[in-house]
Amino acid sequence: MITVEIRRSSIRLKPSKRLSLEGLRLAKMVAPYLGGPYHAYYSSRARRARDTLKGLGFPTYREVEEFDPLPAAFDRFERELLLRQRQTGCNFLQGYLGIPEAREELRIIGRRLVEAVHKIVRKLPPEGRALIVSHSGVIEALGLIVREEDDPSYVSEALRHLEGLAFEFVGGEIRQMRVLRIPGDVITGFSSIQKNDNVLAGE
Repeated sequence: MITVEIRRSSIRLKPSKRLSLEGLRLAKMVAPYLGGPYHAYYSSRARRARDTLKGLGFPTYREVEEFDPLPAAFDRFERELLLRQRQTGCNFLQGYLGIPEAREELRIIGRRLVEAVHKIVRKLPPEGRALIVSHSGVIEALGLIVREEDDPSYVSEALRHLEGLAFEFVGGEIRQMRVLRIPGDVITGFSSIQKNDNVLAGE
């Protein structure tokens, strides 16, 4: 069986393209809980994705365009998306799926991602594992295509930073998809560190 994990990048220091110190710290805290060892590492072309892999301890990787963030063209849906969220309380993915043009673009992105993942699988050895760092929206679009339905409920909660999806391949075909969550003790520990940092900053 071959396994491919695709995870969301860590926390960015906006408007910078780099990770924040919190983002680097979170990557180091999550690293021991990853599903490796891995045989290959991939990143989007975004700086925060590359920084995430380095923060996880993987400085050698390949950049793949298909794993880039959602294109800027999605900005044109923002007004309608916000309106839907206010009216229905939906999350961003549910909102996009409710906009026909945005839904079709997500499907196109998802199909390209499926092809990119299959290319990676063909390069891995039997029982191989690969780690991809990508972005929110992109990862969910991939999951929708794999499930062959426009239902985002397979992700009960929005993916946090460094969470994602794992795909298990047998004979070159996907046999199982599962959601990857950060362990609760990591979330608790990270929140405690943030709280302490805020107290010290206040002093």
